[in-house]
Amino acid sequence: MKYLKNEHFNEVLSLDNLDKDKLFHHQERLSSKAMLFSSGDNLAIVYIDTIVFLKVGKTVTLNTDGWQTLTSKKWINEGLSLAGINAYMHRENWTWYISQDGTKKEYQDGMIIKK
Repeated sequence: MKYLKNEHFNEVLSLDNLDKDKLFHHQERLSSKAMLFSSGDNLAIVYIDTIVFLKVGKTVTLNTDGWQTLTSKKWINEGLSLAGINAYMHRENWTWYISQDGTKKEYQDGMIIKK
């Protein structure tokens, strides 16, 4: 598992310039504030106006846009589960972590997980 910081996450993946029609053919409402977009290997969960989980091919990008709430964590974990990735986000002493295969890394917005 590799973690990379993508400094251009918001610029590249904002709702305005993410071409949802090309990447995703299916959309489903998960809650009153969350949407699931999917097509083949591509999967995105948008919570309010933030893409909290994005999987394009084998690359997964996580983002809370600074809103580290229980609901953001819930939707990131839902995305990991739907994508079949054996990882989860959790909090210890107010610090967020991503754990996968016995490895725990401190969470950062724009974190990329490559399998």
